[in-house]
Amino acid sequence: MTDALDHSIKSQIDAVEGWLTDREAAFLYHAAHSCAVPGEIVEIGSFKGKSTVCLGLGSSAGRRIPISAIDPHETDTQAAHHEGASTLPVFEQNIARAGIADLVTQIPEFSAAVGARWTRPIALLWIDGDHSYAGALQDAALFTPWVVDGGVVAFHDATQGDLPRVVRKVFGDPQYSALGIVDSIVYATKSSAAKKSLRDVLVLAALSHYDRARTVARVLPLRSMFKRALRPLR
Repeated sequence: MTDALDHSIKSQIDAVEGWLTDREAAFLYHAAHSCAVPGEIVEIGSFKGKSTVCLGLGSSAGRRIPISAIDPHETDTQAAHHEGASTLPVFEQNIARAGIADLVTQIPEFSAAVGARWTRPIALLWIDGDHSYAGALQDAALFTPWVVDGGVVAFHDATQGDLPRVVRKVFGDPQYSALGIVDSIVYATKSSAAKKSLRDVLVLAALSHYDRARTVARVLPLRSMFKRALRPLR
């Protein structure tokens, strides 16, 4: 899911402000492009639309699965000089410029309010909203029940802060398998027939002790195990 993007596609993505590595952008594009199960794509946390553009371009080149982009757009919390300014106008401009406005439904609300009333099937769930333990866990609790069999759930910044704990708790459930890591993205497939592989177990173990593992792995034979678990999938 991380094959390099065509230059024209990469250029459109690079034009949007945001925090995705090239590999992460390629993952989102290919995940949306390869979506083949019933449901829609749900994005929690849009900011100015970088990840939305990745998902939208991928969906447009695939089965044109609709995207619900959830973000209150209340403040640009990442840039002090824009404090208090809504990101919605820039988001709309970026979506229109990418030619995906017809695929994207903006939901300018907090995810908790949207999740409380959500009832539609989800094929791909991208969680990149509140990065606190309680906030991210709540997003997962509200939306993952609607992910269909064969659907994919992906967390951004999943190797940082409180998120490794959240991801381990969510993906530790028996219904998730085929875990993978692409830079700071951790993803898994939801399946009623799921059976965790050794790689899945290693990924969960690495996330459980992520910060300590990076130190321990430098001096102990565990190094090769963690390198295998954390190696980004292609």
